[in-house]
Amino acid sequence: MKNCMDKETTLIKKNDTCKLVPRPRGKKSISVKWIFKEKNNIKEEVEMYKARLVAKSCSQNHRIDCD
Repeated sequence: MKNCMDKETTLIKKNDTCKLVPRPRGKKSISVKWIFKEKNNIKEEVEMYKARLVAKSCSQNHRIDCD
């Protein structure tokens, strides 16, 4: 699992998908979570693991935290 998490964070940095910035005073940070998935081959054997880092949308307020 650690390997697929490292791949995902490397791609996020490479593609400049997001960046860490200082939190503005009086604002909450948006939480994130890891989503894991197994990719199986035709024989239903685990071929690879995938990981995605996603923002928890339930912690966001429309037009305040995102558009």
